[in-house]
Amino acid sequence: MVFGKDRPKYCPFVSCTDKPDQPRCDCKMFPRMDHCKCKAGATKNLQGTCVVPDEPWLNKELFTIGNLKITTAVLGTTAIVLIVIGGIVFLIMSIIAYRKRKAIASGARRASDYVRRAS
Repeated sequence: MVFGKDRPKYCPFVSCTDKPDQPRCDCKMFPRMDHCKCKAGATKNLQGTCVVPDEPWLNKELFTIGNLKITTAVLGTTAIVLIVIGGIVFLIMSIIAYRKRKAIASGARRASDYVRRAS
């Protein structure tokens, strides 16, 4: 079968780049078609997306909000900062609870006694 200027028999269009969402032009069924191939140096991952292994993952732009570009580095740094802040807050609250453990225990005993008397 010649794929040069002739139209492939399984694709009803001149080229599948016109309408690649057609079932006969599906990249899962025909991964070697021209519009399905990756650029030089890129490979396909399991989802079928072209990935350049030499490209740093930090610069990958996820989305934009106005003029602000959210990259994977920004998202990762933000996640780490939130985890550290949560750890510090947990540590401070644990220290406060440890220092007031006697007052907390006596308050729990009073509440328990109140519930027993009320029922």
